[in-house]
Amino acid sequence: GVDAPVFWRVPLSGATTIEEAMVKCFHLIVAGTTGTTQDGAKVLQKNVTDHLSVITLDDGSHYLNIDTSTKDGIEKAKHAGLGRSGVADVIITRYLYNAAELFKESSHTGRCFTLLRHPVERAIAVFHNLKRKKNKVVADMGME
Repeated sequence: GVDAPVFWRVPLSGATTIEEAMVKCFHLIVAGTTGTTQDGAKVLQKNVTDHLSVITLDDGSHYLNIDTSTKDGIEKAKHAGLGRSGVADVIITRYLYNAAELFKESSHTGRCFTLLRHPVERAIAVFHNLKRKKNKVVADMGME
């Protein structure tokens, strides 16, 4: 079988940087996006269908028309044959167990990799992210 890289996206752990490197530096065809980059936002606005096709953006980035950032999107990707197609150079998702289903009836194997941030640094990033979004839970909190 063929190994298919699956990037397990852990929020606020550098996933956006990894996605940028994949599409801009390595010119990979990516299935899924964090949606936080300009390219990612454009991809999520495109028409996601039940058939696999490559979307080429103005800057030359290549994405599949599949949204693997949701469980429903992974289910659609499964029915479209993403796991057995070999079209994507890498699949990005937060839902690792759901993504494993992509390869269930396939000779291809998903090989997971991730980037983890130090837990304390990640907790601080989550706190600042919530503050930036004006979340009421952390509104009166500080780092002191």
